[in-house]
Amino acid sequence: MSIVAIAGALLNAVIGHVCTALFKFPIFLDTIFIIAITFTFGLLWGSICAALTAVFIYIINLISKSIIAAVPFFLDIPGFASIALVTWLFMRIFARELNFKKGAWEPLPIWNKSSKTSILIDKIFILFILSFALCVIFSFLNTTFYVLFTTSFLNGIFLSKLFSCIINRSFDMLVCIYASLFISYSLRSVFNVSSQSP
Repeated sequence: MSIVAIAGALLNAVIGHVCTALFKFPIFLDTIFIIAITFTFGLLWGSICAALTAVFIYIINLISKSIIAAVPFFLDIPGFASIALVTWLFMRIFARELNFKKGAWEPLPIWNKSSKTSILIDKIFILFILSFALCVIFSFLNTTFYVLFTTSFLNGIFLSKLFSCIINRSFDMLVCIYASLFISYSLRSVFNVSSQSP
């Protein structure tokens, strides 16, 4: 598990750096393996992957002499760790809808019947809510720590930075969530992780 967490964190950092360098559009994909590892192995390994991702991103930024590297790497850890925590909570609450629990599938109250279509709609709906929750919490924590360590709450930039971060991260987090779910299904198959214990 530790090798998977380290590899996932390294992939997060490298993919995030490459995406930032290549695309003008705000897509980073630096949280895919935090979410996938949390989905697969649970909160502990997801949190380890989150902390290592922050360290690896800091190292890559130092090597590439990015301005972001001037900010200590530990400022990213609360944001990345929150992704692991919120993902774990969602997979516990919605284990059946996300295919993390065996047994008869029960549709959410908004749907009338248990069909393949309603199962798919439930999954899409829950993943969309999860991506929004992750985006808001990650943005709030990151903005709070960066503003506290670099400027002051009193100069009026906190809310503008928060909304900017949420807008920048919204599509990125949506892509990360869907990609992570499919990666986690593959990891569960390869490592023979029981679907009874999310």
